[in-house]
Amino acid sequence: MLKDLKPTRWIVIAAGIALCFTIVLRQAEALDRSDEGYALAQRWCQSCHVIEAGQNASSRAPAFTEIASNNEITDGYLRTWLSIPHTQMPDFNLSRNEISALIDYFNSLRAE
Repeated sequence: MLKDLKPTRWIVIAAGIALCFTIVLRQAEALDRSDEGYALAQRWCQSCHVIEAGQNASSRAPAFTEIASNNEITDGYLRTWLSIPHTQMPDFNLSRNEISALIDYFNSLRAE
């Protein structure tokens, strides 16, 4: 049966398999970025924000779970907020990748 397949069919099958691998790798990459986002939050954010359950609440800044549960706060909003210095927050001068990682961490909190 497999010997009877035309070369163009093999190309289509190979492209389909490659697409599946790409999708799986992208999902794994997103998981890695949320872990990186968590590490960044521990490093830069937890002095003012509660970044995970079990920490004492801070009156200075909203908890990450509170931010994540607010449907009005979109990925685009977070990207803009984290890109522009504000008087309420120090300017950490985060890279695009760091901002994406923090957004992925927020999204992981939304999924819980």
